[in-house]
Amino acid sequence: MSFRGENIHNLDDKFRILIPSAFREELGGKGVLTRGWNGCLFLYPAEAFSAIERELFSQPMLNQEAMDLKRWFIGSAEDVNIDSQGRMTVPERLRPLARIYKEVVSVGTGHKIELWGREAWDDYTRQQSQERLTAAAIATGLGRLG
Repeated sequence: MSFRGENIHNLDDKFRILIPSAFREELGGKGVLTRGWNGCLFLYPAEAFSAIERELFSQPMLNQEAMDLKRWFIGSAEDVNIDSQGRMTVPERLRPLARIYKEVVSVGTGHKIELWGREAWDDYTRQQSQERLTAAAIATGLGRLG
Protein backbone atom coordinates (compact mmCIF):
# COMPACT_ATOMS: atom_id res chain seq x y z
CA MET A 1 0.00 0.00 0.00
CA SER A 2 1.33 3.39 -0.94
CA PHE A 3 -0.48 6.71 -1.05
CA ARG A 4 1.05 9.23 -3.46
CA GLY A 5 0.18 12.62 -4.83
CA GLU A 6 -1.37 15.90 -3.81
CA ASN A 7 -4.99 16.88 -4.40
CA ILE A 8 -7.08 19.94 -3.58
CA HIS A 9 -10.73 19.59 -2.61
CA ASN A 10 -13.48 21.83 -1.33
CA LEU A 11 -15.27 21.05 1.89
CA ASP A 12 -18.98 20.83 1.07
CA ASP A 13 -21.81 22.21 3.21
CA LYS A 14 -21.93 18.93 5.18
CA PHE A 15 -18.16 19.13 5.90
CA ARG A 16 -17.29 16.31 3.50
CA ILE A 17 -14.35 16.06 1.14
CA LEU A 18 -13.96 13.89 -1.92
CA ILE A 19 -11.31 11.23 -1.40
CA PRO A 20 -9.36 10.64 -4.65
CA SER A 21 -10.27 7.31 -6.28
CA ALA A 22 -6.73 5.89 -5.94
CA PHE A 23 -6.83 6.65 -2.21
CA ARG A 24 -10.34 5.17 -1.84
CA GLU A 25 -9.18 1.82 -3.22
CA GLU A 26 -6.41 1.60 -0.62
CA LEU A 27 -8.69 2.71 2.23
CA GLY A 28 -11.38 0.20 1.39
CA GLY A 29 -14.28 2.44 2.36
CA LYS A 30 -13.15 3.36 5.85
CA GLY A 31 -10.24 4.71 7.80
CA VAL A 32 -9.07 6.36 10.99
CA LEU A 33 -8.56 10.11 11.09
CA THR A 34 -6.38 11.55 13.83
CA ARG A 35 -4.21 14.49 14.82
CA GLY A 36 -0.94 14.64 12.88
CA TRP A 37 2.30 16.60 13.01
CA ASN A 38 2.98 20.11 11.74
CA GLY A 39 -0.67 21.19 11.74
CA CYS A 40 -2.31 18.46 9.66
CA LEU A 41 -4.51 15.41 10.18
CA PHE A 42 -3.43 11.84 9.42
CA LEU A 43 -5.81 9.48 7.64
CA TYR A 44 -4.82 5.83 8.01
CA PRO A 45 -6.36 2.66 6.65
CA ALA A 46 -8.06 0.99 9.63
CA GLU A 47 -5.58 -1.91 9.62
CA ALA A 48 -2.57 0.41 9.62
CA PHE A 49 -3.93 2.39 12.56
CA SER A 50 -4.58 -0.86 14.44
CA ALA A 51 -0.87 -1.68 14.05
CA ILE A 52 0.02 1.70 15.59
CA GLU A 53 -2.35 1.03 18.48
CA ARG A 54 -0.88 -2.43 19.06
CA GLU A 55 2.62 -0.98 19.18
CA LEU A 56 1.60 1.72 21.65
CA PHE A 57 -0.35 -0.75 23.78
CA SER A 58 2.74 -2.98 23.98
CA GLN A 59 4.72 -0.21 25.70
CA PRO A 60 5.06 -0.15 29.50
CA MET A 61 2.11 1.59 31.11
CA LEU A 62 4.28 4.24 32.78
CA ASN A 63 6.40 5.02 29.71
CA GLN A 64 5.85 8.78 29.39
CA GLU A 65 6.59 8.91 25.65
CA ALA A 66 4.08 6.13 24.99
CA MET A 67 1.47 7.89 27.14
CA ASP A 68 2.02 11.12 25.21
CA LEU A 69 1.64 9.35 21.87
CA LYS A 70 -1.47 7.49 23.02
CA ARG A 71 -3.06 10.78 24.03
CA TRP A 72 -2.01 12.45 20.78
CA PHE A 73 -2.95 9.76 18.27
CA ILE A 74 -5.50 7.50 19.96
CA GLY A 75 -7.18 10.21 22.02
CA SER A 76 -7.99 12.27 18.94
CA ALA A 77 -8.75 9.36 16.59
CA GLU A 78 -12.11 9.03 14.84
CA ASP A 79 -13.33 6.17 12.69
CA VAL A 80 -14.48 7.58 9.35
CA ASN A 81 -16.41 6.07 6.47
CA ILE A 82 -16.23 6.87 2.80
CA ASP A 83 -19.66 6.93 1.19
CA SER A 84 -20.58 5.43 -2.18
CA GLN A 85 -19.73 8.73 -3.89
CA GLY A 86 -16.23 8.80 -2.37
CA ARG A 87 -16.91 11.46 0.25
CA MET A 88 -15.71 11.50 3.84
CA THR A 89 -16.93 13.77 6.62
CA VAL A 90 -14.19 15.62 8.48
CA PRO A 91 -15.32 15.66 12.14
CA GLU A 92 -15.95 19.08 13.65
CA ARG A 93 -13.49 18.68 16.53
CA LEU A 94 -10.63 17.78 14.16
CA ARG A 95 -11.12 20.49 11.52
CA PRO A 96 -9.54 23.36 13.51
CA LEU A 97 -6.42 21.29 14.25
CA ALA A 98 -5.52 21.40 10.53
CA ARG A 99 -7.16 24.77 9.78
CA ILE A 100 -9.69 23.02 7.56
CA TYR A 101 -12.36 25.56 6.70
CA LYS A 102 -13.06 25.40 2.96
CA GLU A 103 -10.22 24.14 0.77
CA VAL A 104 -8.51 20.91 1.81
CA VAL A 105 -5.23 19.52 0.49
CA SER A 106 -4.76 15.75 0.67
CA VAL A 107 -1.16 14.59 0.44
CA GLY A 108 -0.24 10.93 0.02
CA THR A 109 2.84 10.20 2.14
CA GLY A 110 3.25 6.47 1.67
CA HIS A 111 1.39 4.57 4.38
CA LYS A 112 -1.01 7.42 5.25
CA ILE A 113 -2.73 10.49 3.84
CA GLU A 114 -2.24 13.94 5.34
CA LEU A 115 -5.14 16.39 5.29
CA TRP A 116 -4.34 20.09 5.48
CA GLY A 117 -6.40 23.24 5.29
CA ARG A 118 -5.18 25.04 2.16
CA GLU A 119 -3.73 27.97 4.12
CA ALA A 120 -1.95 25.63 6.55
CA TRP A 121 -0.45 23.68 3.62
CA ASP A 122 0.67 26.86 1.88
CA ASP A 123 2.28 28.11 5.12
CA TYR A 124 4.05 24.78 5.61
CA THR A 125 5.40 24.58 2.06
CA ARG A 126 6.63 28.18 2.21
CA GLN A 127 8.72 27.25 5.27
CA GLN A 128 10.53 24.50 3.39
CA SER A 129 13.83 25.40 1.79
CA GLN A 130 16.08 23.58 -0.64
CA GLU A 131 18.79 23.44 2.04
CA ARG A 132 16.41 21.92 4.61
CA LEU A 133 15.11 19.32 2.15
CA THR A 134 18.66 18.46 1.03
CA ALA A 135 19.72 17.98 4.66
CA ALA A 136 16.67 15.76 5.24
CA ALA A 137 17.53 13.65 2.17
CA ILE A 138 21.07 13.19 3.44
CA ALA A 139 19.98 12.43 7.02
CA THR A 140 17.53 9.75 5.87
CA GLY A 141 19.93 8.17 3.40
CA LEU A 142 17.74 9.16 0.46
CA GLY A 143 20.51 11.30 -0.98
CA ARG A 144 22.58 8.23 -1.90
CA LEU A 145 19.74 6.81 -4.01
CA GLY A 146 20.00 9.64 -6.53
